[in-house]
Amino acid sequence: MPVLEFKKKSLPKELAERLFQAILEGELKPGERLNELQLARHLGVGQSTLREAFQTLAHRGVVTKANRATYVTSITPEKVEEIYTVRMALEPLAAELAAPSMTPERISVLLGYVAQMRSAIAQGDTVAMVNSDLLFHEAVWKFSGNELLTRALGLVCPPLFAFY
Repeated sequence: MPVLEFKKKSLPKELAERLFQAILEGELKPGERLNELQLARHLGVGQSTLREAFQTLAHRGVVTKANRATYVTSITPEKVEEIYTVRMALEPLAAELAAPSMTPERISVLLGYVAQMRSAIAQGDTVAMVNSDLLFHEAVWKFSGNELLTRALGLVCPPLFAFY
């Protein structure tokens, strides 16, 4: 049953996305310690699956491991400045590289995210707006065609979006 195997392999990724959403929504707060056993039980997953999700989130910079514990990353004004310095150097390059490869389909994808942002703003839904904004930027990075640049921005930027 290859379909079931695929779903098992994607569970940590899906769990990481759920946890990222919980951070975006403020359900998990900056500095909060994430109790692995309690969280795994609450989410109905194994601790090893949760650890894999934590690794993904740590790679994205939204959780931090310290002394065998995992915490939602706290972001200081100094860290925000560091991130923006790197982001402002890399993101224009991604847009410049993406521009020549923009097709009607890609433009439609980006306009879809803009429409989602506008709708979220009209509804006062900050979380949905930030989600759509992140998806917009990730699409531009991907459209750049530069995998290393996409990975670098994907490593640097998510903490900003998570803690708006």
